[in-house]
Amino acid sequence: MNTVSLMQSYLNRNMIATSLVNKVSDEEPNVISLLESGKIHYVISTSEKGRMPARDSVKMRCKSVERSICSLTAIDTARALANVLMTERTIDDVELVDITKI
Repeated sequence: MNTVSLMQSYLNRNMIATSLVNKVSDEEPNVISLLESGKIHYVISTSEKGRMPARDSVKMRCKSVERSICSLTAIDTARALANVLMTERTIDDVELVDITKI
């Protein structure tokens, strides 16, 4: 079993429904067509390979930005977002602070 299959299995066992999607460079439906579908709200894309424009990860992040989809590039940021989402708070529950006045 490859790493992607192991991750999918782990997420599904922990009640996070997942499906495998074709890579950017593979035939449609692929990750780009899925991003364009409007069904995706968050992208977590961590890449240690750099920011070469030809890489699938860069194309996926660019498409996320074009579609105004939140794109997270670090696991700690994704974990922080997950923790916030689990609290079920709304913007009305949060005090906003203008950091320019601190």
